[in-house]
Amino acid sequence: MKQHRIHHHLILIALLCFSASINLFSSEINPFVENTRATEKIGKQYINAYMALDWDKLETLAHKELSFNDPTAANVWVAGSQMHEGKVAAMQNFRTAYASIVEMNFDLIREFFSDQYAIFEGSLNWTWKDDAGGLHPNNGMPIVVILKIEEGKVIEHRDYADYRQLVDMGE
Repeated sequence: MKQHRIHHHLILIALLCFSASINLFSSEINPFVENTRATEKIGKQYINAYMALDWDKLETLAHKELSFNDPTAANVWVAGSQMHEGKVAAMQNFRTAYASIVEMNFDLIREFFSDQYAIFEGSLNWTWKDDAGGLHPNNGMPIVVILKIEEGKVIEHRDYADYRQLVDMGE
């Protein structure tokens, strides 16, 4: 009888411990959920500043080790295909390489946020001015922007765009 009572007490203690551990974990925020929420907030602010060509705002959202690259621009223009490492280099690239763009807007198709990554897919409409002052609109260019967030800032920015329309204009 005594053994039976001890067995019941052990089961009761085990159940209480299990119950307490479930409550402990349920009251804590999962790191994935917390990261994803922060990534969504920062990612949206960054993409909006990027598409608005607001380099001052973008700079406040950039990590000191920000890197930027658009590997799909490798055979379109040299500056776009290079890896720009460090916040200073990336921001200098944005301010100089994008200086001829007079207007840019982004028609969002899809966005999602997962842990440290913000992914935006859309269609880019933009107009650039050549050295003679001529305007060149580019409408509906497919683009994917992938951002990685660390320490509350964007540390990686990758663009993947379909430049065929731009290249076709030059032929």
